[in-house]
Amino acid sequence: MTSPETYFIVFNIAEEADPGALLKTRLAPGSFSPYISGENRMADPGTQEQEDVYDIMSGFTMVEMIPYFRLSGIPFDAIAGNKYEFKVEALGADSEVNEEYKGTVALSCAQGRTIFPEEEYTFTDEDNGVCVFQGIVFEDIGEPYITYIEVEDAEIKMTGRTGDIAVSPPDFITGMVTQKKGRPVTGVKIKALRDGKAVEYALTDTEGKYRISGLQPGTYTVRASWKAEGIISTVEAQAKNGTSDFIFTLEVEYELGEIIGKLEIDGKGVFASESISTQRALAAENAHSDTAYIQLRQSDGIKAQVPVKNDGSFSIPNLLPGKYTARAYNGRSWSNTETLTLSEGQVMNVSFTFSLDIKNFYCYPNPSRPEHDNITIRYESGAEHEGSLGIYTLSGNLVREFRLDENAGSTYVEWDKKNESGRRVASGVYFIVLRADNSTKNESKVKMIKAAVIR
Repeated sequence: MTSPETYFIVFNIAEEADPGALLKTRLAPGSFSPYISGENRMADPGTQEQEDVYDIMSGFTMVEMIPYFRLSGIPFDAIAGNKYEFKVEALGADSEVNEEYKGTVALSCAQGRTIFPEEEYTFTDEDNGVCVFQGIVFEDIGEPYITYIEVEDAEIKMTGRTGDIAVSPPDFITGMVTQKKGRPVTGVKIKALRDGKAVEYALTDTEGKYRISGLQPGTYTVRASWKAEGIISTVEAQAKNGTSDFIFTLEVEYELGEIIGKLEIDGKGVFASESISTQRALAAENAHSDTAYIQLRQSDGIKAQVPVKNDGSFSIPNLLPGKYTARAYNGRSWSNTETLTLSEGQVMNVSFTFSLDIKNFYCYPNPSRPEHDNITIRYESGAEHEGSLGIYTLSGNLVREFRLDENAGSTYVEWDKKNESGRRVASGVYFIVLRADNSTKNESKVKMIKAAVIR
C-alpha cells in the first residue's frame, strides 16, 4: 500500500500529447511521483520518459491525487471456514478519512483462496468514505498457507496490499439437532471426542444449531446427549474438523415446550446491552458485565442462556420436557433460582426477583492525603433502594451524612472531607456506614468500611 508521503499521477504515456489523458481522482493535491498506467510501473528517474511525464503534468493547473486505502479487521492468523469482516477507509493526503470519496473499490486475494460474497463496492454519500465487506471466508486446502488481501480502486487500478495472513485449517464442526419431524431442539450438549476423551463441546441454541470450535485437524467422534423426563440419551457419529451442517436427528418426537417472561426490577424493565449466545453458555458461570440474560440448567449442566430483549422480555423455545432450574442476571446481580417442571408442549411464564445484594463497597484514595480534594465512595446494588451513607469517628460521632435514593447498579458519592458545618475533618480513621432499604421487598442491608484521612 502506498505511504501517506508518496502519491501517484496516472496517465497513458502513449497519449502524452493530450493533457486530457491524465486521469483525475478524488483526493487533495500533494507531492507526486509519475506512474505509467497500462504498464504498471513508475517512470524511470532521470530519463527522457520522466521529462515527458513532467511536460504533460505542467499543462495542468489543478491536479488531484489517487486515493489510497486503509484496511482493518484482517487477522494475522485466520481459520479457514470462519467468517471475517474487513473495513475499508478511503484516505486523503492528510491520512484522514476522505468523506467525499465516491469511487468503487474491489477486494481480491492472492492465490484465489478467499471467498468474497461481495467483491466490489461503490461508495455513497452515506458511507462518508468508509465501507465494510462482510462474510469473507478463507478457503480450506487441507494445510496451513500464507496469503494476503488487496484493495483496489476499480477505475484507477491502484492496488494496496495488506500484510501476510497465515491461514490454518478449520477448527470447527457445526450442525443442528432436530427431532424426527425436523423441529429443532434447544439445550442438547454436543461433544467432540478423540481417543475416547472429550476435547471440546457446545450446546444447541434455540434454533437447534451448534458450533464446536478449537479443534485440531483430524476425525472426531461427535456425541449428542440430551435429557427428557429424567432420562439421559445419547447418539454419536464420526466427523472431521471443518464439517458443516452435521445434523443429528433424534429418534424421539416430543411436543416441545417454552419458557417465557419479562425481567423487571421494582417495576422497571431491564435492558440487554448485548446478545449472549448459547454457544458461550458453558463458559458463562460468571456474570457478563452489563448484559441481562436468563440461564437455564438441568442436573447435568447448563442447557440454555438467552439474552433479555430491549423491552425486558425473554423466550426459551424448543425445550424437551423435564425438570429445570432457572435464574436471571440483570447486568449487575443474580436473581433467585426458580425450580421448574416443564410438561410436553407447555408454555410456562416465569418471573424473577432480585435482592439488594450490596457489593464492591469501597472508597478511594485510601488513605486520603492533602493533595486529594475528595474521597470517592462506591458500591453496587442489585435493586432500587433508599437509605443513607454516614461518616463516623471511631468514637461513633456522626461527621457527615448523605441521603440515598438510588436505582440498581453502581452508586458514587464524593466526600470533600468536610463535616456538616463545612469544616475540614482532622487526620484519623473514619467509619463509612451504608444503610440501604428496599420497601417493596421489605429488605435492608448495612455495610461498613474504614477510610483514613491524612492532613
